[in-house]
Amino acid sequence: MSKILVLDDNRDVLEAVTFILGKRRKMDVVTLNDPSLLHLFLKEHKPDVLLMDVCLGDYDGMDLCRQIKKRRQEKQKTAIVLFTAKTCTDAAITASLADAFIEKPFHINQLYTVVEKFLPQ
Repeated sequence: MSKILVLDDNRDVLEAVTFILGKRRKMDVVTLNDPSLLHLFLKEHKPDVLLMDVCLGDYDGMDLCRQIKKRRQEKQKTAIVLFTAKTCTDAAITASLADAFIEKPFHINQLYTVVEKFLPQ
């Protein structure tokens, strides 16, 4: 079963994405609302995809993404999909090293398409 880790500081978003991916697509969805625990959760859960908000209170999802990608010493290759309601430049998205980017609000089918692109066949 595909495992998705969702990091967002908004519990409503976590619940919605859990329903969309977990209930409708039967994926194993783990949620996290505390960015300070991200590295621990990545190591513990080894998700196929990390779906992460850009705006996380005192944390910047783009910076976290860049850190994860640069520390890529583990054999696990977790794809990182950033999402946000704020406007981001193409240069900022590229600099984050994210595998994909989704603007909020997003259509459910867009979420399916982007996430499923990174799942093992």
